[in-house]
Amino acid sequence: MKKILLLISFLFLSIILSACKSEDDYFSYSIFGNINGYYGKSDEIIIPEENNGTIINSVHLPSFTHAKKLYIPKTVSSISIDYKNIDIDEIYYDGSINYWVNNVYGGYSSDFIPAEKMFFKDYDGSYYCLADKPMVVSNVEKIEANKLNFSVDKIYISSDLKYVESAAFGIRRFDHPFEQMYYFKGLRDWCNNVNLSNSLGNFTTKEFYVFEDGEYKLVDKLVIPSGVEAIDKYQFSHLQYIEEIEINEGVKFVHPYAFENCYNVKKVTLPYNLKGIEEYFNSVFDIEFIYF
Repeated sequence: MKKILLLISFLFLSIILSACKSEDDYFSYSIFGNINGYYGKSDEIIIPEENNGTIINSVHLPSFTHAKKLYIPKTVSSISIDYKNIDIDEIYYDGSINYWVNNVYGGYSSDFIPAEKMFFKDYDGSYYCLADKPMVVSNVEKIEANKLNFSVDKIYISSDLKYVESAAFGIRRFDHPFEQMYYFKGLRDWCNNVNLSNSLGNFTTKEFYVFEDGEYKLVDKLVIPSGVEAIDKYQFSHLQYIEEIEINEGVKFVHPYAFENCYNVKKVTLPYNLKGIEEYFNSVFDIEFIYF
C-alpha cells in the first residue's frame, strides 16, 4: 500500500512540475532531474544544466525527434537512446569522448549510433564530428555496455583499459566489424592486462594492430610472446583473417573460447604442455598442429 501511495505521489508531483513552465520553458521535468519532453518549436535545442536548483542528469532522447541540433551538458549522466526511432541530425556533447565513457550511461540502442551525428569536445574546446576523426579511448579503465555503440570503422585503445563489458561497442561479431583496431601497447600487455571475459563480439575487427618497436604492426601471424601465462576468454575471438597462431612456451592455460570463431586458422604451433586444446579451434580448415 505504501509503495502505491509513493508511486501516486511521484506521478502527481511530476505532472505538477511538468505543467509549471513559463512561456519560454518548453521542457518537461521530473523531480529527480530528468527531462522527459520538449514542447517548443526550435530546431536547435540546448538542454539546461539545471532547473530551479535541480541538476539535470537524465535525458530521454526520443522526446526530441524533431530536433536538428541537440546540445547535451556534462551534467547529464544518463541518456535514453533508440536511434531507429530518432531523426536528430546532430548531437553535441559538452565533453570529451573519454568523459562520456567514464560518466555517461548510454542506455539501450536498437542500432548503432551514427558517428556522423555525434559531436564531442576536442582539446581546444571546439566540437568535432566523430565520423571525421578516429575514435581514441584513453584514460579509461572500464568500458560498460552500450558506452561506445557508435558506427565507427577505426578505434584506438590505450593501455589504461582493463575491462570491457559485453556490447560495449555494440554487437560486432559478424555484420559490423571494425575495419582496424589499434592497441597502444604490445600483445603481452593485451593478454596480461585487458579482461575481455564478458565481451563476446566486441572486438571483431578486420585488422588488429599492436604498438611494438616504435610503430603499429598488423598482427597477421598471431605469436603469443613470452611473459604470458594465460590466454583468457575471448582474448582473440573473431580474428577471422588470422591463418597461423604460435603459442610460446610459458603459457600454462588457454581458455576454450580464447580463439573462438577464428575460422581461417590453418596452422597452430604450441608447447607439449598444452596438448589437448585442439578442440578449442573451430576453423573451417583442417588445422596442422605442431608441438615443441
